[in-house]
Amino acid sequence: MSDMWVTDFDDLRLDDAPEYGGKSANLGEMTGAGFPVPPGFAIGQSAYLAAMDSGGVRDRLHEKRVPEDGLTEAQLIARSEELTEAVAAVEMPEELREAILAHYRRLGTDVPVAVRSSAPAEDAADTSFAGIHESFTDVVGADALLEAVHKCWCSLWSPRAMTYRGVAEYHDEPSIAVVVQKMVRSDTSGVAFTADPRTSQTDRVVIEAAFGLGEVVVGGKVEPDTYVVSKATGEILSAHVGRKVAQIVAGRTDDGLVPVPEDEQLDRVLTDDQVRAVAELAVTSEKHYDRQQDTEFAFEDGRLYIVQTRPITTLDEGAEGGDAGAGASASA
Repeated sequence: MSDMWVTDFDDLRLDDAPEYGGKSANLGEMTGAGFPVPPGFAIGQSAYLAAMDSGGVRDRLHEKRVPEDGLTEAQLIARSEELTEAVAAVEMPEELREAILAHYRRLGTDVPVAVRSSAPAEDAADTSFAGIHESFTDVVGADALLEAVHKCWCSLWSPRAMTYRGVAEYHDEPSIAVVVQKMVRSDTSGVAFTADPRTSQTDRVVIEAAFGLGEVVVGGKVEPDTYVVSKATGEILSAHVGRKVAQIVAGRTDDGLVPVPEDEQLDRVLTDDQVRAVAELAVTSEKHYDRQQDTEFAFEDGRLYIVQTRPITTLDEGAEGGDAGAGASASA
């Protein structure tokens, strides 16, 4: 059973989203297509359910999966704490524990990894639970990895997740998959959109980049550099240098956010060659999925990686080419 619970990216494709979640399925699909994806593995939702079964709490969780109408905020928080504690107290089955650690050892000795929740989905483009559950970066060592996986499981029962299920009228049994991916020790990183997020123009790639790990861009913690590239010619149409007052540095025990020296805050993040390389990779991703993409990237020692990609979910279909539209957004 453990070979079904834990699977390397190499063996995942888009149709594995119902078991391993859209995020995992996308990473597997990109790996199989030859994109430069940091290696990793996924822990399926059936592993979570098996653990809850073995811990004797699955029926109880299923019964209280959606908050009933009229529940006060205080009651919701109390319910969440009760169920989170129940999940936290479940001991991970030994077979699952060993399978996770065996896959972790394949990545190297105590390598830093990102551990992210990946909600099961009908297909890899389904982002209905995007951003609802927990994720952790810079996780090092076997004990820390297993703890992070358990915390991802617990986040299925946060007040936010429970409220979302109620609002969405989601009455299926809640479950969760987990992605474990080798960390890129990025010097620079960011996000590339294959449509302009402000105008929905689809003839260009818009790149936002900053120093350090990508969370500083995704989380809006700094004003990033912004580069606009023509899809047709690869020409850099504009380059705006933002004031990047901070960066997230890997390997720290705090949140990793450190100041950028004042005389470096207006330094340009990406060279022209790097901008064009990111744009080309983003366009290739768009062609592979046949849909506009929001692609997270990182450079480590000059090598470009894709950390993840997902569809832009609300693109104004009337805004093609150079015509301005109502805007675009993407779900994490």
